[in-house]
Formats: sequence, structure tokens, C-alpha cells
Amino acid sequence: MKNNRLTVVGLIVLTLFSLTTGLQAKATEPFRLEADVIDYNSKTGQMVASGANGVKLIQGTLTLTGLKADYNAKTQAGIMTGGVKGIQDNMTLTADQVESLEGNKQMIATGDVVLVNGADRLTAPKVDYFSDRQLAVVEKDAKLVNADGTITADRMETFFQEKRSVAQGNVKINSEQRKLQASSDHAVYYGAKPGEQGKIVLTGNAHAVQDGNTIVGQTLTLYMDDKAVDATGRTKIVIAPTSK
Repeated sequence: MKNNRLTVVGLIVLTLFSLTTGLQAKATEPFRLEADVIDYNSKTGQMVASGANGVKLIQGTLTLTGLKADYNAKTQAGIMTGGVKGIQDNMTLTADQVESLEGNKQMIATGDVVLVNGADRLTAPKVDYFSDRQLAVVEKDAKLVNADGTITADRMETFFQEKRSVAQGNVKINSEQRKLQASSDHAVYYGAKPGEQGKIVLTGNAHAVQDGNTIVGQTLTLYMDDKAVDATGRTKIVIAPTSK
């Protein structure tokens, strides 16, 4: 088994092309790996990169930087560790570690993860991100901050392109600009679109307080701009008295 070791004092740039036919177009894009030291096995495609100046991996619109990278050029799967930062199109990701799977279609980020896409900021201990669907999945302690406020939940799926988030378990919503606080077992957030205002649909022990008014029901639909509420099931409303 041939093992080529590449060592330089400055920066080394390694550019490879996939030779496998039948792969998807994105998977056949060339990638570039930059580091002080790169151990490369030309037979297996496995390479380990490290160095005092860090590591940079570029493929298509994706750029990953960190302290160490273990990557396979043939399978296009790898792990980068140490203050990792990823940039792809309008998305920025920071984490302690990022694992890339399926030709960079899926990234698993762990350790103080922050995922920013436009005005949306998602934080969690771990995030699974699927670039082809612009979908982020959080299984624990999810927090999403956007133009309408903050949503926290045990589990959350955020579809950035659709401006939609599905939250499950101990859902809490806080919007200072709209003077809104709400909670429920389950919630679906729909961001504003042209000609359509944003809304939040709360189900299961739904509770909302806005401008001092309280409404409780099985299902509540909160319209963000109109401050209007639709309720179904047994509902209780408490109207705060207005000052004269």
C-alpha cells in the first residue's frame, strides 16, 4: 500500500478530482485541502491534515476550517475538529467538531453549535444539517432566534428555505417586540412571506400572553403582525383591564 507523506514549512495545496463515474454532479466537484502537513494514502484516498496554521477544506460552495481534518477523497466523508467554522452559501456554522457525510450533503456538528442562516440563528449541543434541503435537526436543547423572537424546545426541525420550524416538547416562545410569551407541547412556526404574515400554531396545553391578555386552549394560532389569535377546543381568555 503506497503512502505519500507531504510536508512543507508553508502552506500546501492539494487538489484532487473524483475519478468515479455515476456520482451526482456535486460529488464530482474538485476539492482543495490546505494545511502545513498532509498525510495522504493515494490508494485509499484517506488523508490527515494538521498544522499550526490550521486546516482549510474547500469543495464547491462549502468551506471548512479547523485545527485538524481526517478526510477521504473517495467517499467524501471526514471529520474536522478544533474551533471548526463552515461557510456554505448564506449559511455559517461554528462548532467544536463537524463530521461530513454523503458527499457533504449532511454535516453533523457537535459542541457549542451555532448555525446562522440569514436572520435565523440556531444554537444547540448538536445539530444535524442537510444542505440539499437546508434542514437543521436538533434532538436536544434547541434554541432558535429570528426576526419574530426566540423559540426553545426539546427537539426542533428548521427548514431554512421554507422559513418553517417544527418544535416538540417544552416549547417556549418569547417575542419582546410583539410583547408575546407563549408555551405548548408542540409548535410550528411559519416565517413571513410576500403577501403573507408570519404565524405560530401551538398545540397541546397551549398558553399565550400578549399585551397582558391571556388565552389558553388546545390549539392556538398566533398571527405575528395582526396580534390576532385563532383558538380551537375548549378555550379560556382573560382580558387585562385597560387604564383610563
